[in-house]
Amino acid sequence: LPAARPAQPCVLARFGATGDLTNRKLVPSLMGLSKDELLPSGFAVVGFARRPWTDDSFRDVCAEGVKMFGRQDTVAHFDQHRDAFTYLQSDFNNTAGYEQLREQLDKIDSARGTKGNRIFYLATPPSAYSSILENLANAGLSTEQDGRFARVIVEKPCGRDPETATALNATDAMLDTAQ
Repeated sequence: LPAARPAQPCVLARFGATGDLTNRKLVPSLMGLSKDELLPSGFAVVGFARRPWTDDSFRDVCAEGVKMFGRQDTVAHFDQHRDAFTYLQSDFNNTAGYEQLREQLDKIDSARGTKGNRIFYLATPPSAYSSILENLANAGLSTEQDGRFARVIVEKPCGRDPETATALNATDAMLDTAQ
């Protein structure tokens, strides 16, 4: 196998960031990548959810998750990356929240050198997928241009049955052609 190499600089926007898997799985895994020198220095996480948290409360929950569920050799890595974690409170249907997200991502690009690269991680109920995808597209966040990438990760199964999965795929294809 080829030698492991760090990922490109990017921002991971985690929709549904106040859910249990953020601090039990995602953040401890990210700190494992950091310890193994596979997380780029130009990296940041934006939590996007409905709870009225602040950057500090989000960071505290993430730090606790690394202590409780991460490898013991990764705890110090969260302290090194603490400022890379920010939080944005918004409903998934609120278009103003996506404008705020775009502004926050632009600031992170300038401050951390993430170069406009985006990963949108949907840890939400499947019923929210279409709204999130449409709002990302309408805010110009899911467009790939000038060598920047935009990816969407869906944490849960797509749809309740073949018909709803097909409808979700059709929404995604429609958004791709609209860009």
